[in-house]
Amino acid sequence: MRNALKFCTTFIAIASLSGCVTYVDGVKQTSGKKVAVSGERTLTGRTWLIKPDCTLSRIPNVRVTQPPKHGHVEIVQEELYPSYDSGDFKKCNTVKVMGIRGYYTSNTNYIGPDSYTARTSYGDGTDIEDAVISINVVK
Repeated sequence: MRNALKFCTTFIAIASLSGCVTYVDGVKQTSGKKVAVSGERTLTGRTWLIKPDCTLSRIPNVRVTQPPKHGHVEIVQEELYPSYDSGDFKKCNTVKVMGIRGYYTSNTNYIGPDSYTARTSYGDGTDIEDAVISINVVK
């Protein structure tokens, strides 16, 4: 089944990746950085799982495992356009599918660093990823 599906392997596709990818107990560990304006809802990640014909395979499961200390995160199921730079699935970039987006909002008037961790799984128990999102909250 894995060969017949394509998924975004990183919940933090919107955030810039930094550092290397590692695995702990079979779970992929990634990190990303994002800038957010204080008190404003900011997109920090998105993920999807589609078939070769660009239709939805299933909606990934995303949950916050470590919440931010200076704000909150919303995990929202909504339509999105996949984003592939190259390969067979690039044709799917113009087809809306249901996926998951993560939004961060800082506490009012908070300025400084914050972070949260989100765990994404794609339904078969083998493709699991923890993403640490580091956020620089500015005025």
